[in-house]
Amino acid sequence: MASHERHSFFRSLRRMFGGGSLPEDGIDYDELPVGIFVTHLPNPVRARRGGRSGSAFTWQFATSVQTRGERLEMLEFGAMTLTETGWVLTTYTGKPFTANDFAEWYNCPDAVLLPNHAYTDPLNWQGANRLLGRRPVKWYYVAKTSDGKLVRGESLVEALPEIDPGRNEEDRKGNARV
Repeated sequence: MASHERHSFFRSLRRMFGGGSLPEDGIDYDELPVGIFVTHLPNPVRARRGGRSGSAFTWQFATSVQTRGERLEMLEFGAMTLTETGWVLTTYTGKPFTANDFAEWYNCPDAVLLPNHAYTDPLNWQGANRLLGRRPVKWYYVAKTSDGKLVRGESLVEALPEIDPGRNEEDRKGNARV
């Protein structure tokens, strides 16, 4: 995504949701230094029928986040899907997730990331009512350092337009985690 597209994306988020967690208007996301390492497993991920999304298909994966060196306080995070007009926020709430969400889902007390520790949401997901072509979803994270500087991290997870036969076998046996 071009810098001006991201800039307008984050500016639009602040206008739509009363400022969100980001402290300054006019922040250019691309200009923030990378201070967060993000991974998704499996990646790419296959769909399962039903599942925790409440949609016809759910792509479930684990997302791990860690600081690239210093103590950080998570401010917000979210998921964006690439459309014909650019990246669009696609969280189930319709707005960025909060530090409280991060603390709960990633088992990270007070949403504070400590060095040398990964924080994982083992049940991250995305859903859709039909299998679409290969589509990337970008998860982004914004945190601040102890001296108030903002840092970012992001990673793509790719949803495959196919059913995971192993996952659906687990569903039939009643072993699925939903």
